[in-house]
Amino acid sequence: MWLRDIVDGGEALALRTVHGLRLPGILLVIALSFWETVYCLLYRFVRSETQAEARINEHVRNARSAYAGSEKRVAIVTGANGGIGYETAKALGRAGFTTILACRNLKRAQLAQQQLRESTGLDTFRVIELDLASFMSVQRFAAEFRKTYTRLDVLACNAGVAFGHYDTTYDGLEAQFGTNFVGHYVLVAQLLDMLKATQGARIT
Repeated sequence: MWLRDIVDGGEALALRTVHGLRLPGILLVIALSFWETVYCLLYRFVRSETQAEARINEHVRNARSAYAGSEKRVAIVTGANGGIGYETAKALGRAGFTTILACRNLKRAQLAQQQLRESTGLDTFRVIELDLASFMSVQRFAAEFRKTYTRLDVLACNAGVAFGHYDTTYDGLEAQFGTNFVGHYVLVAQLLDMLKATQGARIT
């Protein structure tokens, strides 16, 4: 975090200098770009915890402390093979959850699972295929999940699509609405009884 603080301080100094001396705006752009470049180069070679990482680490520590010794908790993260879903799954795994990577592309999900295991040293990440654009796939996912697990503490509805063209789901709904909203609605409905039966369960 200290690295980001140094760069932020440099940017603030550049702003005050440019405004104080009434220099052309282009110099401000150059100064800010310079400091961001410095940050990127230093971050590459001098590892420093960012503010976001510090907050995540704090949440992880608090969760592990609060649930120490309790029954193993279970979480599902849709679209967990990359981006926010990947980081969410990683944080939940570190916090002590058995984390289900619910993804449409099995190959990418398995690669994410391997990377999560390597980066955390934990073997608590599982992959179950889920295509939110298909009600049948959602039902299969729920049935598969129930075969192994009897509780569900967190359901993170993260997956989503964004198309520049019109398309439909397997069930005839507009693709973005059908996948991002209706697909998750059906998923929640399929698992709602387990969520209700698990004390403190959350849908996000």
